[in-house]
Amino acid sequence: MQTTTIDCYPFSNLIIDEAIDENGYFQRYLLEVTDSQWIKALQDELRLIDPHATFLEKAHHYIFPFQDIVVEIIAWGYQLEEV
Repeated sequence: MQTTTIDCYPFSNLIIDEAIDENGYFQRYLLEVTDSQWIKALQDELRLIDPHATFLEKAHHYIFPFQDIVVEIIAWGYQLEEV
């Protein structure tokens, strides 16, 4: 998991046309990074420790943009629940 304050994150890269509502407000989305450089770096590091480990092959890189921080997570999947 990585967290970054919103002012230090290239936030403009996260804005997609569908995220702007009819009033011009940005709606929050769960985003997935395809071809993640972070996952590739983790795989390279893991190969040095255990060249036969394959669990990162099914990993996904998710981004949660919040009000003042961006949270990035590497996980096999997710399940959203209303609390």
